[in-house]
Amino acid sequence: MKSARHPSHSWAQFIKNVRTFFEGRCFLEVFTPYLVPVGAFENALDPLKVQFNEGTCDLHTSPEIAMKVLLAQENKSIYQICKCFRDDPDTSIHFKEFTMLEFYRVHCDYLTTRQDMKDFITTLSGQSVSFKEISVEAAFHTYANIALADMASAALFLNEARRIGIYSLTESDSWEDIFFRIMMERIEPALPPQTPTLIYDYPASVSTLSQPKGKHWGERFEIYWHQMELCNGATELIDSSVLKNRYEFEKQERIKAGKEPHPFPRTLFEVIDRLPPCSGVAVGLDRLFWALNSTNTPNSI
Repeated sequence: MKSARHPSHSWAQFIKNVRTFFEGRCFLEVFTPYLVPVGAFENALDPLKVQFNEGTCDLHTSPEIAMKVLLAQENKSIYQICKCFRDDPDTSIHFKEFTMLEFYRVHCDYLTTRQDMKDFITTLSGQSVSFKEISVEAAFHTYANIALADMASAALFLNEARRIGIYSLTESDSWEDIFFRIMMERIEPALPPQTPTLIYDYPASVSTLSQPKGKHWGERFEIYWHQMELCNGATELIDSSVLKNRYEFEKQERIKAGKEPHPFPRTLFEVIDRLPPCSGVAVGLDRLFWALNSTNTPNSI
């Protein structure tokens, strides 16, 4: 199993700078278990399993569930730097073990954490950084000539995908499958590699634990730089009834894909109505390190 590796001194200074940034903004550093009963919520994520004498547990794919339990107890802004694990094929920028920063700011929405991320990247870069910002809807119109809000069915969406030359999809693919394929094949490659691009307001069905925004969208954003997704963030969902509905959707998507559904995240369900209004962001620190040292590509480190 591969893992991301970095020059020791440079990586140590980078992690120190990450901590300095969040401590300077009065975030509390927290620590949560890596071994958990429920390692993922989203249907596309596959946890690594750990077997022991009494049974099995998951290695977490992110610390989100455990951190939200703490957030409901503490009601203060928190952050964590930790290892995460996903059963994904290894590539030059994907590893089964990687380093994640996850932070939550209380009493705000994603507009605030979008600015946090821009400040964070600018501070770590040590120089002025200009960001491009575009909504998902505008990105589909600009880079794929697709009116995303009009894609009322998977069949209609599939026709549009084929119109722009994506033929690898089939009638069995879901609306969400089509969305992500177009993102990967048309939107992401078209983004300017040298300019960090913040894409916001994703479709509601792929904004799993995000606060809804109107009928079609969720208050979710991602930042791409050097043709890598560096982070995703959102105004956090704080409604247990919506959580149950979204779990059922994710469960059915797992079943359609021939996978075992993730267990219901009972600990999150029990606290979600007590969460303060908040926004969280998950940052792939390995990728951010590579982007900030862009002459050192993942393959050369």
